[in-house]
Order: sequence, then C-alpha cells, then structure tokens
Amino acid sequence: MVTPIYQTSTYAQDAVGAPREGYEYARTRTRPGTRCRSCLAALEGGRSALTFASGLAAEDTLLRAVLQAG
Repeated sequence: MVTPIYQTSTYAQDAVGAPREGYEYARTRTRPGTRCRSCLAALEGGRSALTFASGLAAEDTLLRAVLQAG
C-alpha cells in the first residue's frame, strides 16, 4: 500500500493555531510522514525515527546533536 503525497496541499484547521488532528501543513507534519517514520522505527526496532528532505539536512542535524561549540 502506498499512501499518496500531496506536496502542495494544506490541512484544514479548526481555528488559527489549532490544527485538526495535529497536522498543520503539508511540509511540517503529514500523515504519510508520520506513517513512514513509524514503519522505519518498527523495522529498526526503535521507538521513533527521523526523516529528512535532504542528506545535508540529516548531516547538519547529526553534527549539531553530537558536536559542541569550541
């Protein structure tokens, strides 16, 4: 089963700042993205997983988490 991805759609909100079902915009938090991370975590035996739009974003996150200033 492949969940369709609509990269240009926005999710309906009940009010300003009150996203419906926790999904606010297609690029920040999406149902397919949530499902993808859940599946990756299950495959690897983890509690959660991260996904990135690019390899550079993944590298930047890793370096910021591991390295300290100075």
